[in-house]
Amino acid sequence: MQVLRGQVCAATIPPMEDEKYYVIVSNNQRNRALPTVLVARITSSDKPELRSIVAIPENECVYGRILCDDIVEMWPEDDVRQILGGLSVTTMAAVDDGLKAAFGLD
Repeated sequence: MQVLRGQVCAATIPPMEDEKYYVIVSNNQRNRALPTVLVARITSSDKPELRSIVAIPENECVYGRILCDDIVEMWPEDDVRQILGGLSVTTMAAVDDGLKAAFGLD
């Protein structure tokens, strides 16, 4: 399964049994070359105001917040249940800023 940066997917990543939503944050060159991708979890729970937590605007394919400090490795062939859509360039720019904040790169 070919996946792209910015796509939102419903997935079950072991050892978790519940399906959760994730956005793919690894770059497409890596996504093509390796069997895994890096993803950030999406939540609908209330979270504190942190630069590493990105609120998803209303016009996107999902709602909630992207936890840029909760990055995990996913095996698309095994873990992805459904691709829900892709986030806008504007939202992905906010995710880039959130990742920089999470990793202390700014």
